[in-house]
Amino acid sequence: MCIRDRLLTDKESKVFIVGTDDGELQIIPREVVLDKKPLGESHYRNKLLGGRMVGLAWMVEGKVLAISGADNFLRLFDMSSLKVVGGGSLNKRLEGSTLSTMEVDQTGSRIFFGTSKGTVMCYRVNTENFQPAFLYTISLGSGVLAGTPVTALSFSHENVFVGCGSQVLVYNVAGTKDPKNVYFFGI
Repeated sequence: MCIRDRLLTDKESKVFIVGTDDGELQIIPREVVLDKKPLGESHYRNKLLGGRMVGLAWMVEGKVLAISGADNFLRLFDMSSLKVVGGGSLNKRLEGSTLSTMEVDQTGSRIFFGTSKGTVMCYRVNTENFQPAFLYTISLGSGVLAGTPVTALSFSHENVFVGCGSQVLVYNVAGTKDPKNVYFFGI
């Protein structure tokens, strides 16, 4: 088992959260790690995904985790109840592609998914019933990058940065259903 995607902590760093390549979510209390205590009953483990973890990010002011996997499902995990409270299959919009990465924007209400065939899907999550609603798809075009997997996503204000191959594409996503590519650069 390998750690996948990232490690997270909560706002107060009371827990460390780990996603693994076999789809397991682990929540480890801070004192277990810092005091080098053995993992025991205080260590939460749950195989939530049917494959490797693709994304793990905070939503709803650090109370809910957005978790996505290679099984093309989004799960919204409530930290207080330690239960999945929402989400669902994303296969309808993937058109034969698979999820390759995931990020939540700074507002905590939109989730962006990169795919193996070079598209980015955006969903808004209703924070009352935790159901995702599709907003739009960004296609990386028909040029050199067409069909190249999206490997990284990041945000700055109204822009989403999309890592694809050796390029970073920047799209303006402020309040629009038709994001525009505003810039790109190679690395």
